[in-house]
Amino acid sequence: MLEKSVKTFRYEKAVQDKEIVEDDLKRRPAPSDGPQLPSTLNYQYMKRCVQNGPVTPMAEQWWLDILRMIPPRLVSAQHLQAHITQLQEEVHEEYEASMKKAMVQHVLLKPNVKGVEDDEDLPEDPVGLDFSSPWRETFSKAKRSIAENLHILHHSMQTILRICQSGIYSTLLIVDLSKLRSQGPVECEHLKNNVTLDCEKMEEKMMHSWFPEIVKVFVDKNSLKHLKSDRLDSFYNSVSVLISNQ
Repeated sequence: MLEKSVKTFRYEKAVQDKEIVEDDLKRRPAPSDGPQLPSTLNYQYMKRCVQNGPVTPMAEQWWLDILRMIPPRLVSAQHLQAHITQLQEEVHEEYEASMKKAMVQHVLLKPNVKGVEDDEDLPEDPVGLDFSSPWRETFSKAKRSIAENLHILHHSMQTILRICQSGIYSTLLIVDLSKLRSQGPVECEHLKNNVTLDCEKMEEKMMHSWFPEIVKVFVDKNSLKHLKSDRLDSFYNSVSVLISNQ
């Protein structure tokens, strides 16, 4: 009898709790159709969390590359060391700020809430590649166009670069001015004759060594068989420009 009374009490208690919950749900406002946008406070909190995340430090090699762009006499000057140190600090600060901004742009989207309209860290649209439309055909077309028109990627161009940048020709001087300086003061006409003679000697030397190597690259017709006839002129123009720049 006692056990039956306990079960009845528990059942009535459960029914009562259910009615309380249902009544509480009825009093709550109906949810909106879409998700609630974060408040300004929530957005600022999430932004700080992203900005306080770990940032990969700037590679020391990058700073050394920057120093190479400065004349060595300025880098080694004692009175400029303080400025160089200040410059290094500014570069590291700019790098860290850029990395944090990139992290925010990668993680967060700009919410449509008051107080963040002037936030420059977030663009209106997500940053990155747009894959909303098919891209494979466009990519393949661009790849074919590059292969047909960007002649510098042709293997013969790479061969020419290797020849011109080899140890034999990369240090070659058409006119060795050090010998002319060692002669002391000379007349202008005498200097002109010496320079002309050196140029003629170097031209003859290159025509018997460097030029045959370049011509040999294009002797094999199989290397150019995939080029269309209407593209040969532009191809050889590219070869001419490449050789002229060496």
